Order: sequence, then C-alpha cells, then structure tokens
Amino acid sequence: MSDNSDKPEVERPRFEPEILPPLGKEREAQYREEIRIFRLGPFATMAVGFGVLALGVLMLFLFAGALLIALPVVALMALGSILAFKFRNRFRR
Repeated sequence: MSDNSDKPEVERPRFEPEILPPLGKEREAQYREEIRIFRLGPFATMAVGFGVLALGVLMLFLFAGALLIALPVVALMALGSILAFKFRNRFRR
C-alpha cells in the first residue's frame, strides 16, 4: 500500500462560480449603439482637407525646426572629434 501522507490536502472552493445566462432581447436593446454616417458637402470636404493640410504643414515645420537644431549639434560633435583626433598626440604625456 502506498503512503500518501506527504501530499497536501486539496482545498475545496468556498463558493461555486456563478454562471450568467446569455443576454435576452430586452437587455441587448439597452446596450446597442447606433453609428450614423453622414455625407459631407463640398464646404465640409474643403474644411476637412484644409485641416489635414494644416496638420501636415505643422508637422513639416516641427520636423524642419528639429533638423535645424540638430544640424549644428552634429556639426560641433564632428568638429570636436576631428580636432581631438588631430591633436591627440600633443596632449599626451
């Protein structure tokens, strides 16, 4: 006969899980969302187009500004590395 005294006792759950029934027609109507799609007229289409164009121009300006700030920084780092390479023997003891 085998000795199972070293195995822990399995604890039974205190509560049984609650199984919810599927939603009925009445409850489905409460949670239904309605999506409406409108046709845009010519002025609304132009307004949306100008908005997209304005966002594109803004992004272009932000990118150009970041590039204009980054270029001198990269140039100074390159100049510093070139000068350090050129004068490395003069500062050694």
